[in-house]
Amino acid sequence: MEIFLVLMIVVGASCALFFILSAMVKPSGGAQNAAQKKSSEAAQKSKQNKIESKKVIPKLDIVESAKIAQQTIKSFNPAELLEVSDFIPKSEIMEALEGLHERLRPTYEYNLIKHYENKLQIKNVTKEEIAGQVSRCMKQGSEGILKLEELQGLFGEGADKNVGRAISKGRSWSEISGKSD
Repeated sequence: MEIFLVLMIVVGASCALFFILSAMVKPSGGAQNAAQKKSSEAAQKSKQNKIESKKVIPKLDIVESAKIAQQTIKSFNPAELLEVSDFIPKSEIMEALEGLHERLRPTYEYNLIKHYENKLQIKNVTKEEIAGQVSRCMKQGSEGILKLEELQGLFGEGADKNVGRAISKGRSWSEISGKSD
């Protein structure tokens, strides 16, 4: 009988310990619902913040983006390429020029963000939102860099020039064109 009593006490204590431990590990239904509700509310707020942060950034017109390109390439240093141009094959000069121009990307981004903030009064513009505008400005800036007087000798003679005959006064069209009537 004593063994039976001891056995009942051990079993009862084990059951009580089991219930205590399971209550600690698994929250009750009410606590679980409250936690799920808080998690759901946080997810909704996060979604709402993402929607609010996706503001529409207007695309700049071609003149505005050209002005930003013009401003940015002022910091381009053609001397950096000129001092090593003798060591770069003519066929790779454009690649070197593009690499030096790519270094200006952060300046393009900065100038664009400042333009949106100061001129258009749009705050908190991100690099991702203006990526297309940066590419457009960089393309325009590249055009400007290619026209820099200091770099004209690097591309070979007549690379961008018209290769026709010079027109002089006193010649007829047939003489100029090389056709005879």
